[in-house]
Amino acid sequence: MEIKDYLMKPTRLYQKIKKNEDCAAHWHRMASTVSAPAYDRERVAASRNTNAPFVAPLEKAIDLEQVIQRQYGELAELKREVTAVIYLLEDPMAQLVLLNRYIRLMDWEDILIELSLPRASMFRMHRDALKELEVKINAT
Repeated sequence: MEIKDYLMKPTRLYQKIKKNEDCAAHWHRMASTVSAPAYDRERVAASRNTNAPFVAPLEKAIDLEQVIQRQYGELAELKREVTAVIYLLEDPMAQLVLLNRYIRLMDWEDILIELSLPRASMFRMHRDALKELEVKINAT
């Protein structure tokens, strides 16, 4: 696995968590809305569902929230692992660039502002740090 793919793991997991949170919010909205009877269909005598209409969406939301909680635990562990790898770098500024990008999940523009670096220097530092980490990881 390339070092950049490894460093991107927290970002990808965070994106999955956000999608699950959006889905859970959707199911909460569905549970809180009132459904209208379907007058356009013919009614057939069958066993009726005795659950309230909000039960199924609420169960789905609760299940997703449990998945989200588990994923947040995984994210914290993953961030600890990736942080340990980033601290293998000797240059503290390069560490900050990678920590801000891959652990704090900051945009490039925000990193530029926070670290007061010229754009070209930041991207060069990022590229060199990835190369250095690649060498250090492959050497072990």
